Amino acid sequence: MDKIKKDKEKKFIELKDNIKKILQDKTKVSSAIQYNKSREIILRKISNENAAITYGISLINKKVIENLEKYSEVENELKDLMEKYEKYLIELAVYHDNQIISEYIKLYEEELNQFHLINLFDRVIQIGQQDCKVKYIDNKNSIFIDDSFEERRHVIEQRHIPVFSIDMIGCLM
Repeated sequence: MDKIKKDKEKKFIELKDNIKKILQDKTKVSSAIQYNKSREIILRKISNENAAITYGISLINKKVIENLEKYSEVENELKDLMEKYEKYLIELAVYHDNQIISEYIKLYEEELNQFHLINLFDRVIQIGQQDCKVKYIDNKNSIFIDDSFEERRHVIEQRHIPVFSIDMIGCLM
C-alpha cells in the first residue's frame, strides 16, 4: 500500500515537472515566432516608408532646382515629410507593442485552457509596464505570484495576502 502511494506521488511529481517544461518551452517558442513575425512586418513597413521618403525627397530636390525662390515652401514640405515619418514610426511601435501583448495574452489563455488551469483565475488583466499591480488586487482571498521582489513587497505591505515568486509555484501544487 505504501509503495503504491509512493509510486503515485512519484508519477505526480514527474507529471508536474513535465507540465512545467512544456509550459516553459511552448511559451518560449510562441514568443520567438511572434517576435519574428512582428520583426518582418516592421522591416517591410519601414522599407516601404523609406522608399516613399526617398521619392518625396527627390521630388523636393527637383522643385528646388526648378524654382529657387520657392525654397522655403519646399523646406516646409521636407519638414512635413520628416514629421510624418516620425509619427508613423511612433504609431508603428505602439501598434507592434499592442499586437505582441494581445497575442501573448491569447497564447497565455490558450495554454491555461489546454491544461485546464483557466478556472484557477477569476480574471486576466493587461496592465502597463509602469503600472503598479497592487491596485488591481481587490479580493482578500487572493494570492499573488510575480517574479518582481518589489511588486511582491508592495502587495504584502498593502493587501496583506500571501505572495510567491515564480520559482515557488511548486509548493502550491
